[in-house]
Amino acid sequence: MKLTKLQKKTLQFLFSFRSKSPTMFRQMSFNWIALLPLLVIAVLGCMVLSFHGFENIGWLWIGFAGGAFGRDIGRFRGLVRVWPIYKEIINWQRVSELLESNEKHDS
Repeated sequence: MKLTKLQKKTLQFLFSFRSKSPTMFRQMSFNWIALLPLLVIAVLGCMVLSFHGFENIGWLWIGFAGGAFGRDIGRFRGLVRVWPIYKEIINWQRVSELLESNEKHDS
């Protein structure tokens, strides 16, 4: 089976937690590229705060970044809480086979 980039990344993500349960830090480090734009938006919001008359826009950007970060933290916490059941129901042999099969297709 040929996996899409997202499917491959998701399987690698899950497979990385097979031996060690997920933590919020491990999930954040895996998703750092998605969290980087939030940091940029928050920094830009702080910079806009220094311009007279644009304080509301700065706070809006900071609020957007904070809300999205909070949403992601909630999802990470949710995965940590339900991981024991996922670990039991995921067919690890099949995940391994799919990843290996995809590697053969790529080469």
